[in-house]
Amino acid sequence: MELKKIKEEENPLLNRKRIVYESSGKTPKREDVLEKISALTGKEKDAISIKSITQAYGSSTSVIEANVYESVEDRKKYEPIKEGKTDETKK
Repeated sequence: MELKKIKEEENPLLNRKRIVYESSGKTPKREDVLEKISALTGKEKDAISIKSITQAYGSSTSVIEANVYESVEDRKKYEPIKEGKTDETKK
């Protein structure tokens, strides 16, 4: 899976970056996207919050929106983790 960065916005107040990626082919799995963004940014998977993965009907391109925090603590502080909704509960 190839991810192409479309847009990146820095938010120093919340210690995060909002990054929008584009991916070709079938809609990627959330776990695969999380691993790829982690590898591209050098951040832990738990410090990344995938907001959406969308693909228009009939299109072969997916748009992925993610918040990449400086640390896991920052993510927990600004985006409360709901039980059963993240990878942390699968460990």
